[in-house]
Amino acid sequence: MIETFLLDSIMILLLFCAIGFCWRLNIRLNSLKNISASVTPAIQGFNSIVEKVSLGIQQLKEQTQKTKTLLTTDVPKAQNLKEDLELLLEYAETSTNRLERLIEEAHQTETEIKTVFDSLHRALPKNFHETLKNSEISVDFDALMSKNMTDITPSPSQMNIPHRLTSMPKGLPVSDSIMKNMKNLR
Repeated sequence: MIETFLLDSIMILLLFCAIGFCWRLNIRLNSLKNISASVTPAIQGFNSIVEKVSLGIQQLKEQTQKTKTLLTTDVPKAQNLKEDLELLLEYAETSTNRLERLIEEAHQTETEIKTVFDSLHRALPKNFHETLKNSEISVDFDALMSKNMTDITPSPSQMNIPHRLTSMPKGLPVSDSIMKNMKNLR
């Protein structure tokens, strides 16, 4: 009987320990439920943030793909445009230099022509027009005055004009035909 009693007592003691353990487990489970209830909104907020981030990442991947597509098509076009602009700039620079050179030559030519006309004016007699009218050379000054410069000058293809006039030697350069006509005027 004592053995039974001891065995029953141990069983009762173990049952009390199990009850105490279950009671403590219940308290901890209730506190865990309370913590879980307070953490649930935070977890839901975290889940919504994760969903928004994943959606943002997906949109970012789509934008990256669109940008990559645009760059693969637009970069070669831009490179070609850049090369075309460089060629145009190079051509414009060459043209500008050529125009500057032509303007400089035109100024020199203008100065040389003024010098020739000034020399002619000083070399010809004062009554040159009257002498020319009475000579074998027939010049209609009124007809010449009514014409434009393009009407009385041949086109550059008809004329053999040097690209640049050389500087004038001292004295008046006169061709043989002009000298012959000048002799006839005297």
